[in-house]
Amino acid sequence: MELVTVSLLLLQLGNGVWAAEPLSKAGALQAQVGLENLTAFMGSFGGEYINKYLVDCKTKSQTFKAECTDKNVMEATCKTYACSDPQYTNQSACEANSRMWNQNGEAPNSVCCSWGGLECEGCCDPCLNTTDPNYASMCVRETMEGASVCGTIGGTCNYCLGSPGRDSEHSCTSRGTCSNATTDSEAECSTIGGTWTKAQWLENTTAAGAEACEAQNYCGYCTGCQTCEEDSCGTAGSCNITTHYDRGSCESQGGNWTLASWTSFPALSESECEALDYKMIKVQRYEDGDTLPAAPMTRMSCSTGPTYSMGSDACIDPAQLLQDVAAGKTAEEARNANTTYYTGVASVLLLSPIVTNHANASDRAKFTVTSEPCLVAVIDAKNKGEINFQGSEKTYAVLVNPTNYADADAITFSGGSAVILGGTSSGAINVDTTGKLAVFGVENSGPITCKKSQDILIANVTNKAGATITVENVTATLINIINEGSVLVKGGGKYKAYGIVNLGSITIEAGDIELELLCPASGSSGTVTLMEGVTGKVTYAQGCKGNMTVPSSGVIQEEVAAATTAAPNATTAATTAAPTATTAATTAAPTATAAATTAATTAAPTATTAATTAAPTVVVGSLTLTVSDCATFVAQSGADSAIKAALSEATSADVGTISVQLTCPSRRLASAVLSRRLGTSVAAAYEISIPAGSSTVTATSVVNAVKSSSTTAMTGLVTKALTAANLPTAGVSVATLPAPAEKVPVLLPGVSEATGLAMMPAALALLAMIAAV
Repeated sequence: MELVTVSLLLLQLGNGVWAAEPLSKAGALQAQVGLENLTAFMGSFGGEYINKYLVDCKTKSQTFKAECTDKNVMEATCKTYACSDPQYTNQSACEANSRMWNQNGEAPNSVCCSWGGLECEGCCDPCLNTTDPNYASMCVRETMEGASVCGTIGGTCNYCLGSPGRDSEHSCTSRGTCSNATTDSEAECSTIGGTWTKAQWLENTTAAGAEACEAQNYCGYCTGCQTCEEDSCGTAGSCNITTHYDRGSCESQGGNWTLASWTSFPALSESECEALDYKMIKVQRYEDGDTLPAAPMTRMSCSTGPTYSMGSDACIDPAQLLQDVAAGKTAEEARNANTTYYTGVASVLLLSPIVTNHANASDRAKFTVTSEPCLVAVIDAKNKGEINFQGSEKTYAVLVNPTNYADADAITFSGGSAVILGGTSSGAINVDTTGKLAVFGVENSGPITCKKSQDILIANVTNKAGATITVENVTATLINIINEGSVLVKGGGKYKAYGIVNLGSITIEAGDIELELLCPASGSSGTVTLMEGVTGKVTYAQGCKGNMTVPSSGVIQEEVAAATTAAPNATTAATTAAPTATTAATTAAPTATAAATTAATTAAPTATTAATTAAPTVVVGSLTLTVSDCATFVAQSGADSAIKAALSEATSADVGTISVQLTCPSRRLASAVLSRRLGTSVAAAYEISIPAGSSTVTATSVVNAVKSSSTTAMTGLVTKALTAANLPTAGVSVATLPAPAEKVPVLLPGVSEATGLAMMPAALALLAMIAAV
């Protein structure tokens, strides 16, 4: 009977069944047991998932080395080729007949090839070597760092004047408008005597940040021309004679030409727009600045920034998982019994993500779970930015063991239902959803606010001194709470609170309350204030009343013997949960302390030594090139030197002080369309080290030089440098040129400033998240 009840309570937390009233004490105790079981299950599932991932990725790394690296497999193996004359099907015959043997595509993914590049898909090479500097952050469960979302230096807001919707300078400036509105072709415009006005790529300096910049973007659809953009939709159409595709030939042959028409859907988000196969018209586009790594990261590069949105292609119903938890199954038993379902669960599992902001970040980091997912699980998140669970009625978010730092912006739940299991929070948590909420085993020392929800369960929570919990007009059940801070109830609602140890303050301005107070060993020193109009009952053990103020009527007070106040089940439940939390804390604490002590001891002498020599000023930036093929361009000897030469001429910095890293952005997480674009995009990250005391070239002069340049001017300099190096220039252009910035490196423990500057990679490619099981 108890198992069935726990199962129902868990399932109610995951579906749309509302609790008409707060839970009874027996119901709260059973729900608490269910949350304990869910905590253990999710921790075990995450651990098994990590173990399987590490075994798989190490195997792939070893296989790639044996089959590809050791056998000298070339990049060309990952491309497909064809003859310019299709009658010849092999290279020798093609070239023997004076034809061209050209690359025409990407080879299928294989052991050695991924998306047309010589790349190890799903590998983790650092995990093969325990001395690798990234071993701890990539290969050890307790210290593993997942995807990182970092704040960035200030970006720019750009728009295409004359052809809205173009998302780059190149695509913008290749378009324009004709004074004769019947054509959008420059050649045709000239033929019919019209005047062609070329589109311009401009910066909107008044839009601060991505949200303000892209607020004008909207969704639309061209009826009568599915592939048309908005600016070409008005001149498109269709003929009832299907062999004619232009208006002139259609009407000259007696056909009827139906003009295409554009319909806008301004309320749709970009993801909703794309899901309907409509087009998102980007009136303005925000170009992000460089990401800035920051604590608690130890890696020297970020996965992305300043924003990342987690959606879902599939809806994983949480019901099966909750049933398995209620049935007492281990994660391994549940997975073995339903492999297909738990493969789906793994696809919505995010392990050890970090959201963080450097002190110099202008655009702050934000991680968003959109309204698309059903079940979503985030384990061991570390937040110094903003985590927003937008959610929807179908969303059930599980947040396991999060760390929400005091300088974080907030963790916000603005839609769907959510469960927070364990962890610590010193920053803000804002609950503003009509969905259900359960909080279990959290140590809170920051502000928590709850609104709207009519089904809240809070169990085994410590509200530390200085912390605040504010609830407004909700329905909530609390059990086994230690309050050292302040709790404020506003705007009414219904509340039942069992086993509350109050050493702080509880103020109830309105609502109906059933409050059970217990004593700590030293007796209660807290205050309870119930304002006029509050109704309900307060039960307190002998010596536990503390300083209590109650209204003149409507509240019953009852003193009971201390021994009868705490129910046996509550004690058992608390005792069961406590060792797990204590063990985790005891295990983790020495490691953290040892690491901190080692870092301080190791780093201090180095820092002192480094201080005797003035370190150079470092300016860090990036630019993006458009090329015919990224892998081919990057592999050229001297390509990076050509970029150095171009930057030297643009900034007057000595070429010897410039370092450049060329990379092809990873396509593992990208859509098919984006992947094709990434194949022709080169990310060029650069650092310019300016010697201390330099008066001719300074950080300010370098930054201003790049700011005052343009993609067109930089394309000219790159072309000049490539020509001087006898490298091909066809199809090479600078696509983006964001402003650089003076950068302070984030150092690993025990690394001096000088060494840190030398080690600091400016990696711009997105890091793939852990592959699905």
